[in-house]
Amino acid sequence: MFWRGVFQLFWGINKMKDEEKTKKQFIHELATMRQQVATMEKIEAERKRVEEALRRSEEEARRLAKEAAALAEIGRIISSTLDIEGVYERFTEEVQKLFPVDRTAFTIINPEDRTASTVYASGIKIPSRHPGEVFPLAGSATEKAEQEKSGLIIKTENENEVAEQVPGLLPVFRAGIRSVMMIPLISRDKVIGVLNLQSTKANAYSERDLRLAEKVGTQIAGAIANAQLFAERKRVEVEREKLIGDLQKALSEVKKLSGFLPICASCKKIRDDKGYWNQIEAYIHDHSEAQFSHGICPDCKKKLYGDF
Repeated sequence: MFWRGVFQLFWGINKMKDEEKTKKQFIHELATMRQQVATMEKIEAERKRVEEALRRSEEEARRLAKEAAALAEIGRIISSTLDIEGVYERFTEEVQKLFPVDRTAFTIINPEDRTASTVYASGIKIPSRHPGEVFPLAGSATEKAEQEKSGLIIKTENENEVAEQVPGLLPVFRAGIRSVMMIPLISRDKVIGVLNLQSTKANAYSERDLRLAEKVGTQIAGAIANAQLFAERKRVEVEREKLIGDLQKALSEVKKLSGFLPICASCKKIRDDKGYWNQIEAYIHDHSEAQFSHGICPDCKKKLYGDF
């Protein structure tokens, strides 16, 4: 019985040692598994981060490619003709590929009388801002862009704020526009007009959009300036041709009364190119702008009426 008890005691002690060893081994294996899980979670998070960065990179590459293609097409459109009126619509189509736009408009500044005129507009119709209409520059967003000489974003969500800051935008606000991007068109350091991009969405434009729109504005500003110079040159040429025509006509009239005129020594009739004899007043009347009034000179008076 004694040895049996000793055996059981040692067996129990060994069993406890084995259980402790197994417990420690289990704890170690559990810690290892937890570490492996944490490592896998880190790997998965890194994979997702890399995939997200790659997706953003691809989106950025596509966006940049889209912008470059649109800018190239705008440049091609602008350089294809000096008739700017035919360019506006095609230009607007390309702009709409780059920005959220519900209305696009071009205004030209008339510095002499401090007015602006809408030369083109597409999209939402706005009273007093139709193509061909002229409006005062004072208090308008066009004047604000002219003064800033750089692009600006104007929020038009509150009518009172619009009335206080840019009263000229009230017709735009009342037409449902909630975001406006104004791009001054600058030529030779002078603002000649403004490109208006407008959206019915609030906060539709970002600073990034503004910088891109300024690049677009630089292209169209050069085209408008060239078209204005071309139009002015054509106007001067038309006036010059008219002046030349008037001078040639006047010169031809003068030539009709120059040179030798066959005149009768007796009755003073003049022979024309067809051989007919004409009264001198009739001939001069037909060949010049001169008009005649008749009277009697003193010699003829004495000859015809004597002392009567």
